Amino acid sequence: MADEREPVKVLSDDECWALLVEKDFGRLAVSIGDQPDLPVSTADQTPWTLVGPVLPGDHPAPLQTLAPGTYPDWNATDVYVAGSRVLQDGVGYQAKYWTQGDVPGAVPQSPTETSPWELITAS
Repeated sequence: MADEREPVKVLSDDECWALLVEKDFGRLAVSIGDQPDLPVSTADQTPWTLVGPVLPGDHPAPLQTLAPGTYPDWNATDVYVAGSRVLQDGVGYQAKYWTQGDVPGAVPQSPTETSPWELITAS
């Protein structure tokens, strides 16, 4: 059986936007240079912007939870330094640098804002 797929075509910006306007996409993959969209834990770990829509019934991957008491619970008034580990809603985070009042797992409010927390993942 012959390959019926169309060859890849590099589109101009105008051609891309025209196709986006006329088509209904469930997901849209993008790339910058030679970087594919690699999975990340938080928005501050990528220069990419999520664009929708997503398919009905799609849900984010669940975060790995840890047993209560594995690390102290996060407290907004406590000061944390690089390497400090906490639990926020059962999920483990490690401070990348000094922080106080920054909620672990919170989504950055701008592309230039980064989180002082990184997700602790199984090694």
